[in-house]
Amino acid sequence: MSQSDAVRQANDLRYSLHAILTEDMDCVGVVSLGACHDVIVHLQRDMDRLYAVHQTLVHPSKHVAYAAFWIRKIKPVSMAYPATKVSSALQGGPAVNDADEIVDINERICLYYTLRLLVAYVVHDQIPTPNGMSTAVFVDRIQAAFDRYVNDEEPGPALSDQFESLVYDMRFRTFGPHHVVHVVSYLLREAAGHGNN
Repeated sequence: MSQSDAVRQANDLRYSLHAILTEDMDCVGVVSLGACHDVIVHLQRDMDRLYAVHQTLVHPSKHVAYAAFWIRKIKPVSMAYPATKVSSALQGGPAVNDADEIVDINERICLYYTLRLLVAYVVHDQIPTPNGMSTAVFVDRIQAAFDRYVNDEEPGPALSDQFESLVYDMRFRTFGPHHVVHVVSYLLREAAGHGNN
């Protein structure tokens, strides 16, 4: 990959992470272009290595997983706060408290990025839709499965507890791309209607 390609992809990643931060997570934060560049460089090295081993095809779930891994590892979001706290402070309310900082923002945002990248692969037909299901329906079902995973409010053991556990493990335990492949597989199986088999 040329340096100009890496810079372009780093800018794209920075834009995507900023959009996720503000639109999906309702946060205000700082995304480092230099750290995004490092993510792109390390991701490309891993992809080159995987293609050298597998020769013809590396499943998109691995690309998604490695991207999430490097975002989590390099931590391109240097700080983030809930947008409501920042907005309130700007309108004369109480100052934003240091305790309001979302310290695990990189672990969280890499999972939201996983969703966006997974959906892009489905939309561009790089991950096939199940037989008889339209791309739009499959994408909606992937989004719904992710939403349940993140915000489960059903009675009983909550999937969101698993999400919080995953975020904790990503932050404090040994964590590799293969762990994210399991999340991607879960989303695809749930969206395809195979989650209860």
